Amino acid sequence: MEKTNSDLRQIVFYGFDFSSIDKAYVTIRAANNSVVQESLRNSEFLKGLLWAFLQDVNEERNELVISHSEHSSKEVGTKDDYKLSDKSQKPKDNEDPRQFGNLVGTIRKIYNKTDRNTCVIEYINDADNDDIDAYPLMKQLSSSSKSKKSVSIKVQVFSRFDRFDVDKPESTAPNFLAAMLLKGNLKFNSKFGVSFNYDSLFDFYMLWVLMNHFKEAVVKGFFKKYQRFERNDDRLKGTIDVSRHIKLNMGSNNGKIAYSYRENTIDNYFNHLFLAAIDYLNEKYPDLVYMNINGEYERIIKQIRYDIGYPKYDRRFIISKNNQPISHPYFSEYKDLQKDCLSILRDEGVSPFGNEDEQIDGVLYYVPDLWEDYNEYHIKKKMRNYNRDSDFETQIMMSPQIDIKTMTNLNGEDGHITFPDYVFNYNLEDVDERIVFFMLDAKYRPQWKNSLSGNLDSNLLGDYDKCIRDMVSVGAISSGVIFPMTESDSDKLSENIQFIHRFSKYNNFNYFYTVPVVVPAYGAEDSYQQWEKKLADSVNRTLDILMPALCYEAERHMLIRKHQNSIVRKYDVKSLVPELLDAWSVE
Repeated sequence: MEKTNSDLRQIVFYGFDFSSIDKAYVTIRAANNSVVQESLRNSEFLKGLLWAFLQDVNEERNELVISHSEHSSKEVGTKDDYKLSDKSQKPKDNEDPRQFGNLVGTIRKIYNKTDRNTCVIEYINDADNDDIDAYPLMKQLSSSSKSKKSVSIKVQVFSRFDRFDVDKPESTAPNFLAAMLLKGNLKFNSKFGVSFNYDSLFDFYMLWVLMNHFKEAVVKGFFKKYQRFERNDDRLKGTIDVSRHIKLNMGSNNGKIAYSYRENTIDNYFNHLFLAAIDYLNEKYPDLVYMNINGEYERIIKQIRYDIGYPKYDRRFIISKNNQPISHPYFSEYKDLQKDCLSILRDEGVSPFGNEDEQIDGVLYYVPDLWEDYNEYHIKKKMRNYNRDSDFETQIMMSPQIDIKTMTNLNGEDGHITFPDYVFNYNLEDVDERIVFFMLDAKYRPQWKNSLSGNLDSNLLGDYDKCIRDMVSVGAISSGVIFPMTESDSDKLSENIQFIHRFSKYNNFNYFYTVPVVVPAYGAEDSYQQWEKKLADSVNRTLDILMPALCYEAERHMLIRKHQNSIVRKYDVKSLVPELLDAWSVE
């Protein structure tokens, strides 16, 4: 949450994922609240300042990243791919080689005179006087300045497919990012007036971070705390409260006794706070809560609700009773969960990282993972309908995010684990397990659009090699990628579009598919719902092309497999092992 301190100066940079920082814009708010806005292309000083800031927050980015992909927590080193800034991308001619990476969202840092060893401070101190004089508010951070005022620097990175308003960047509609997060099937409670603006994405984040902290905390068991209870019934325990007993029961032969007792229980103010936060989000985003709270954790929450007899208190009372942070060392994980709940109930969803005096805040979304989840949702939906209506001899299924061991021993054990995005398979009556025949990976890099013209950029070779490795590892015969591209890029393509590629002129057996999804342009009067329907229609058109190709590849694989099995039986490589060992031995 932004500070309201009148001494605060603010610099906000606006950029796009996988784009040159040349294409970014900046808004500078000075002490008198005046605003200056311009393109970075006109200022080498501001471009350098932006790059210095991106290097400063590079270490903090991981703790702010939301990633939905299952393999991200399994595959060592995956977080190294979370890039807020990047020099490895190939820029267009006459563009700055420094690029934004594959993260979108907001990240902010506050600088003041006491800061040392930061890239921003060093950059300002090394800058020419002419550069600093052009932006007077930079002077206060210069080593020669005596000012103790601070400067807030913030970067908002949009998806390159989002609609950006140059004149009012704060009102930019993140429609593409919202579609990735919500998968196009989310409805909101209209009485809250929820709209798709950039700040509303923080609300989606708060539910995610709330459940993430809850999953970490509940491992310790339900939060318990000593509470004093006052009762007036016939089940006496604890201490009789004489004055209250006289007041409530004197003169009536009801068999009740007023008493109080102290007990270590889950019926405490924190658990009431947690359930109140869940209910508040459920009122505002019912479908979002339904999609993210299910299975085991839904049962746990229902059990807490039942055991404590929720609700007992109103929301304002519960907030007041949780002003003291949880301090019990055993339940330390619940401290963050308590902060999340208070932020939600106070409508402070944009500041999930603690008090205002903390230096870093924000949230970053890893768009490649969101793109992968979005496609998985639509492919599964399409395949259910296709298998129902198709006359193909067997059903084609998709298994998302399976782990595959490569370079194993002859028993298929050990080896390195790899995680393809989508694995397509079919079943046969004489085989118990499903048979894999096709691999598909979701890719987000903008250069993949060039593959439709027959060009494979050098920085895509890693993606291409992984697809081939995964394909060979499971005995599939073809592979491919599915990627987004803009409507304007689609219009520029010639009629000779290459969806299917040979691996080389020496291999006319295996094929590589490049499957584009055209992200529609924004109409001047389009609402989010109208635009999202265009995107869903575009995805369906792409999948209408993909499904016949899958049937073709499945049929090819069935024919090949019949001959392959006979060859494997005749030439069992295990029989070669003793002979090799004899040749290896030294007399």
